Amino acid sequence: MNFTTTATSHTAFRESLEGQTITIPNIYQLIPGWNPRLHKEYERARDDILNPWIERWVDDKGTARKLKAADFVFDCGALKYDTYVVGAYREASLQYFKFTLIDEGEAPDLSSFDMELQKSLQCWDEVGLHIHQICSKEGLETREILCDEMLRYVGSLNNVDSIFDDCCIPSLEQYWDRREATAAAYCVVATIPYGYLTLPLFNTERLMIEALSMD
Repeated sequence: MNFTTTATSHTAFRESLEGQTITIPNIYQLIPGWNPRLHKEYERARDDILNPWIERWVDDKGTARKLKAADFVFDCGALKYDTYVVGAYREASLQYFKFTLIDEGEAPDLSSFDMELQKSLQCWDEVGLHIHQICSKEGLETREILCDEMLRYVGSLNNVDSIFDDCCIPSLEQYWDRREATAAAYCVVATIPYGYLTLPLFNTERLMIEALSMD
């Protein structure tokens, strides 16, 4: 259900929420038999692969430390208050992932963006190259799946949350549909098999296709 709001009704809506309690459910209870635990090779993958990759692409030492320790809050950074740059960077990102993952079009010119924004995309150069190397020659379908999820993620991001346009509070269904994209969950699932692992090629591609095909 959508609720149309006005400048004055925002106050009434906020006041109606005062004193209420929201309980966030424990998702683990949905799978009572599952005992979540870190993969036995997690530390090796972190120390030998992820952290060196962060050090290569993140110039600011404080930011690199936070990324390696994962003790940070996401910040839109240079894009936060510049609507024009947001649109331009979004389009460049869409073009970049098409070029990097499925060889479509040309690499976008990133010179108009600051170095931090440039590297946020360029760090995928070596990821894309690695994916090309371990995908079979017939593995375009696999790369297309990953590309589609990356495009969905990038396409869902903008400076102002579009589902709040026209002063409407989105329905729960609308919120979750967009949240599923902005959380980049499927991008992560699609990228995991290519994390510089030594899985057999066939199993790697099949794993990703089956994971992303699940309802």
